Amino acid sequence: MAFNSSIVIHAEKLGEDGGVIDRFTHKSLLPEDMDPLSVSGALMPDGVLVISVKSLSTSLSRP
Repeated sequence: MAFNSSIVIHAEKLGEDGGVIDRFTHKSLLPEDMDPLSVSGALMPDGVLVISVKSLSTSLSRP
């Protein structure tokens, strides 16, 4: 999720009973030349989360 030029990653691990047994939250500030509306993410098969974001100059130059 992108909010006010920040990316916030939040994850919860659920136990067998459905209760939350672990939480992870990380917030990173985007550089000023990045477009927060272009943020996308993909979870790889090995469990690695890949976050992508476009620069404002790239986003503004598209029709």
